[in-house]
Amino acid sequence: MKNVDGEEMGFDAALAVMLASVPWTNLGRAENYGVPDTVPKRITELVRGATPEIREEAAGGLYCAAANQGVLGEVSPFVANILVRVLRQGLCVDRESVYYVIQAIQECRAWRVRDDDVGERILAESRSEIEAGWDVYLVDLHRLDLARSPSLLLLLEDFAAKRLEVLVHLWAEVNRADGDTKAQVTEAYAGALEHALQHTTDPGECFCGDGFWLTTATVNQAAPELVEVRRPPWAPIADLRQG
Repeated sequence: MKNVDGEEMGFDAALAVMLASVPWTNLGRAENYGVPDTVPKRITELVRGATPEIREEAAGGLYCAAANQGVLGEVSPFVANILVRVLRQGLCVDRESVYYVIQAIQECRAWRVRDDDVGERILAESRSEIEAGWDVYLVDLHRLDLARSPSLLLLLEDFAAKRLEVLVHLWAEVNRADGDTKAQVTEAYAGALEHALQHTTDPGECFCGDGFWLTTATVNQAAPELVEVRRPPWAPIADLRQG
């Protein structure tokens, strides 16, 4: 990130600019979590904390403020926006701890505000902010130690159920990886397929509330290189889980 004079800023300065751009004091307090008072500090500790303990405690605090028990607050889209930008710009000490909070926000299906119109807007904005980083998540899929990145895999599992590009990358990682990593990626891939098939067979019963459908035609159109695979990659769910 550059300052107003076009000069590159240090990590801490860049994060400070992001935090200063959010009207924290105008956001509603999330029950007892004191959003205006604590969230900027928690984000700083999550992103730049010197020890794993500091980052873990900060992640727990941000979970309570932005995604507590699957419920969003007014702060949630702002937290998601900053954390995705942090990942994109490489500002964080530990990417997995950042993914933990992002994935928790992504999983939310309800909101902590009385006005449903406001709640639906918070949900849409939170998901939109997270969706904007999908290309970064794919880069990390191929470069991080996935055995230490469970939150990234859970996030990609959700995205792969509705973004065929992500599904293809997970399939490639299944074939490239080995050992425990292969087992973890395979589980994420199988979960994504099961989720996608839920929308194909009975979308109204799916827990996530999104609308998307996966068909042979759309997969072949988006990823024609998979046509030569002996069986379509969305078919052998049971086989994949057996390893």
